[in-house]
Amino acid sequence: MVRGAIATLVGIGLAFGACTDGKQGSADPTVPTAAATSSTTPAPPDISKIPTRVDAAYLNAVLAALDEVDGQAVRLIYVTKQFTPEAADLVNAIYSDEESDRRANGWVSALVEDPELRSIKPNPGNRKSKVSRIITASPSCVWVAVERDHALDSVDPEAPRVEYVALRPLDRSNDPKGKNPTAWMITSDGFNPDGSEPGNQCEGS
Repeated sequence: MVRGAIATLVGIGLAFGACTDGKQGSADPTVPTAAATSSTTPAPPDISKIPTRVDAAYLNAVLAALDEVDGQAVRLIYVTKQFTPEAADLVNAIYSDEESDRRANGWVSALVEDPELRSIKPNPGNRKSKVSRIITASPSCVWVAVERDHALDSVDPEAPRVEYVALRPLDRSNDPKGKNPTAWMITSDGFNPDGSEPGNQCEGS
């Protein structure tokens, strides 16, 4: 499975709309009028906890937060042109040991090949990840297909494509500085070049 391109490891933040208040206008006193009503948006999912039922809305919020932390690392590396200890802290906070090692090695290779990181936009934005299909979702493991859009961070982005992400409960020892606002870490992230679906990373767990 090909891991996500180093130049496109960024995230998004989800915005939740504000409530809309209805207004009651003047009316003929002989004609009864309906009471004014107001509508509110649902409260955002609590991504700091793992619910019993893991659904798409919750996972989209989790992925947005994880991608945001990853985006902070991308922006820091782009500015410094180094894989700094601060960037390593951000990467370690959201990835498992094995996956963070892959990311670190990828960044080191990228900086050797292109020290100016010209494939990344100046002041890169966050990648967008949206759940397109939940394959497995439990409090102990998640395996999902996501649509990835790298338009905001890459100079020459590919069209959005389906990638696969595995999540497991966060190992807090990986995030001693509290950079990860979620209860999850990414243990696998990528796609097969031939377009086939990778094996379910939650099987047997």
